[in-house]
Amino acid sequence: MDELLQLIGNQINYQDGYHLADLLKLGQQKSLHNQIVSQCSNPGAVRQRVNRVLRDPWNKIVSLHFRCYSQLSQNKFVDAFKIQAECADSFYEFIVKDKDTNWWLPAINVVVLQLRIASYRADEALEQQGHKEKHKVEAQDILKKFFQRMIIDRSALDCSKKMGCLFIIVHLFKIYFKINNLRLCSNLIASVNNANFPKFELFPKSQTVAYNYYVGRLKVFEEQYTEAETCLEYAFEHCHLDNVTNKRRILQFLVPVKLLLGKYPQEQLLKKYQLTQFSGLLDATRRGDLTQFNASLEANQDFFINKGIFLILEKLKTFVYRNLFRKAYCYCVATKEKNKNQLELKLLLASLRVHGIDMGIDELECILANLIFQGLIKGYIAHKKCMIVSKADPFPRVSSVQLR
Repeated sequence: MDELLQLIGNQINYQDGYHLADLLKLGQQKSLHNQIVSQCSNPGAVRQRVNRVLRDPWNKIVSLHFRCYSQLSQNKFVDAFKIQAECADSFYEFIVKDKDTNWWLPAINVVVLQLRIASYRADEALEQQGHKEKHKVEAQDILKKFFQRMIIDRSALDCSKKMGCLFIIVHLFKIYFKINNLRLCSNLIASVNNANFPKFELFPKSQTVAYNYYVGRLKVFEEQYTEAETCLEYAFEHCHLDNVTNKRRILQFLVPVKLLLGKYPQEQLLKKYQLTQFSGLLDATRRGDLTQFNASLEANQDFFINKGIFLILEKLKTFVYRNLFRKAYCYCVATKEKNKNQLELKLLLASLRVHGIDMGIDELECILANLIFQGLIKGYIAHKKCMIVSKADPFPRVSSVQLR
């Protein structure tokens, strides 16, 4: 510990926030982590050792941060959260007084990351004991305090606390998604879109990728699929090439969005990122095969529900109907001598029966009316008889249609 504390003290003296942050990430250095937590069982002894090397407020921040690791390793999650909350509060008091620098921002990111993780563990412990969760909300309040202080800073960008806003926003997004309170994201997004917010290219790529990933997911839930595609594509394209796990996580939302916009990912991409659960849906949607679509959706239901995209994928059935009816239209064009743009409803019912879908004419007319309303078919319905489609582009390209 003494050697580590000396290194930490050097980085503080050099005002090197990135190397300081690396030293505080004990969780990424297993052997060092085990050595430190074993020496942190006695809070008084820890404080004495830290005080010999570090001055105020760093002695308090570092000792509390290390003690949190120790409590987590002993499964004392509620105590760990309380200690890390005190650590974050001490860091907050420091940045309020320090008006001329921002070199310590990477270290704050490590501290609030540990705070967020501790809040999850503490709430899991409370839930197991039959108590109401509360620590994620408390962590949220601490993070909001940091954000409110950072966003009002008017210093030059090279020393502005504003440059810490984006990683605080990402941590808040993660908590909001965890507690399923997505409406709280809107104010944070509005702050980022404000003209006074620093330009995106000034932030580390990891932060802009994470921000776009969560905004993209939010847009998916709001059914704003074009905006979702833009954000998720940015996240995927700028994610580190070697980070296959994060790329796969992004694709779990980007692939359904692409499908809803009528864009079909390559099978090779799905295989590369082990997302072949989408393969059957992709093929069935393209071919208008309701039997395969329903079978694939059911076979992978647990995976889709676990990822929170099952209801989104169900919307694809609209496109399956559209593509099936387009095949019926192509049959009419190839076989009829006149009135080729009139699709008899009994022909469409027969097409559905081929795929194991037995429905009445009223239900079929409802589906057709919805397809026309969505802009996926141009035409109108002659009640109980046929659907008359436009002679010019009766089935517009799906990519040109936005689901309503």
